[in-house]
Amino acid sequence: MEPQAKAIEDTFAKYDSQGKGFLDKTEFKCAFIFLTGMKPSKKDMVLVNQFMGFPASAQFYMGLH
Repeated sequence: MEPQAKAIEDTFAKYDSQGKGFLDKTEFKCAFIFLTGMKPSKKDMVLVNQFMGFPASAQFYMGLH
């Protein structure tokens, strides 16, 4: 695994409260801020949902693996 991918995986695992195996919207925002130094915009959140194949209005959950 490349170092960047490992850093992202480790960060997402760090912000996964209770070891659920996914990040909720708030946890994802915290991980995003930790990794980039910026709060994700609403457009960023819509793009993540679209990338994952969910409609923009879908409940946000990001699986860790």
